[in-house]
Amino acid sequence: MDDLSELMGIEANSNLVDYDVIGPCVLIAEGPKKCSTAYDELSNGGDIEYSVEVLPEKGMPDPSWRYVVFAAYGRLPNIFMFQRESKTTDQLGNKLLMNYQGESMVPAAIYRDVVSTCAQCCTDPLLNRKLMIAFGERHAHYFGEMGKEFHTWL
Repeated sequence: MDDLSELMGIEANSNLVDYDVIGPCVLIAEGPKKCSTAYDELSNGGDIEYSVEVLPEKGMPDPSWRYVVFAAYGRLPNIFMFQRESKTTDQLGNKLLMNYQGESMVPAAIYRDVVSTCAQCCTDPLLNRKLMIAFGERHAHYFGEMGKEFHTWL
């Protein structure tokens, strides 16, 4: 049970009666209800530091997927992959993801790392959390600044 909880990013909550999903992970948005439920759990009910669709500052975005990077306060980022032209993707935004902040241009190197990390996680799901922890550590400063910038607009 401990190994499975570590692999999935699940921890016993403070009252030791229930469990919390903490991530970080890459998820594929398969349906609006599933997507919203997973997002709510990973974002502590929308209590997020940032939640943006990343787009490359230079070059073309991935033609198959859209990537939403989000993190609850004090946690590493998660990535939701939305297949372009799907019904779930058509609902992307405040209707589907609480406190979603829209599109954000990121350096091409970070965008490529998002795409690459997602591809690796999809190829070997057992490495999902490990790869996402490394991703979060590589880009902690960049996404941390993004969160600060968002909250100064409020």
